[in-house]
Parts: sequence; C-alpha cells; structure tokens
Amino acid sequence: MEEGSQWGRLPGYVSAGVVRDGIYYTGAGNYLSAIKVEDGKTVWQNSDWNGGEGMPGELLITNGYLITGANWNALFVHDSKTGKLLWKKNEDGLRFRTGGAGADENSLYVAGLNNLLDWIKRRALC
Repeated sequence: MEEGSQWGRLPGYVSAGVVRDGIYYTGAGNYLSAIKVEDGKTVWQNSDWNGGEGMPGELLITNGYLITGANWNALFVHDSKTGKLLWKKNEDGLRFRTGGAGADENSLYVAGLNNLLDWIKRRALC
C-alpha cells in the first residue's frame, strides 16, 4: 500500500487470496471480502456463513463463481460480483477438507475425505 493510503483494515489472512479483474478476494467466514485493488474499497463482505477453520488453499474464481471452504464446516460457492452465497456442501467428507478446489471448462473438482468429487458446473452451480 502507498504511504498515506486511505485504506481501512484488511481482512485477516486465512486463505490464499486471488485477484481477478481488479478485485482482490480474501478472508473466510464473515471476513470473506472482495476489495477493489485500485482504491481498497470493499465491494462486498460475506454475511451468509461463519465458523470452521479457514482453508489454507487458494480461493478459486471460475465463470463468475468464487469457491472457498472452511474446515469443519463446508465448501461454499458465492457469486463473485455480489458475494451472494449460491450453495454450500458439507456431505461426502467436504466438511473435513482444508485444500482448495480446481476447475476446467466443464467441472469443479474437490477432494473430500476419501474421494475426489466432480460437479458439472451447469447442474451444480447454476
């Protein structure tokens, strides 16, 4: 940050942030936030869920979705523009995970407790 910047306090580090289209996504739970890189203004801050331990894996943005998670809680998918929680999953061992997610053009891949889960984006995320 530049000296004399008017930026307020940033969310505490919990998970590896990601930058997309001039927005920095960082934090977890109620501190999960989207922040404009240019001026540090908060675009949105999550108020849909809290709890669990932060995921040390990098947040993932794909096709307008922000994917994150919290160990002992769930995997969460938010609309990256608005922050709205679109869905959460905690079955199939997902509440015990601490790693990030991966995606290609067609699917979202996440490791559960003892398996690799694959969701077709068009069915699961829309």
